[in-house]
Amino acid sequence: MRGPLVAVCVAGVALTAGALLFGGARTGISTGTGAVIAALNLWILARAIGGTGSSGWRTVGLLKMLGLFGGVWLLLTYHLVDPIPLVVGLGALPIGLTTGSMLSAGRARKAP
Repeated sequence: MRGPLVAVCVAGVALTAGALLFGGARTGISTGTGAVIAALNLWILARAIGGTGSSGWRTVGLLKMLGLFGGVWLLLTYHLVDPIPLVVGLGALPIGLTTGSMLSAGRARKAP
């Protein structure tokens, strides 16, 4: 899971740099916040996979989802971030997962 997590972080940095360059400081901060949320989401999921039973999965999944929704709700309610750049930053998750999966060692082998 290290490769996809690194790829999500790299995608987040790239999206944040683009947002800072083309949109200014507030846009960059909002995009960076979304990228951090995306990376933390994947990191928590990876940690949860590492040895909990099915009841542990449900608990971690529920707490993760409540934390994610509650955190984003607070950020948007108190106007700490702008919504569209936040979603752009969250886009680091699918971009990084796709890139990290394609570049992982398991995909580099030839087909039988």
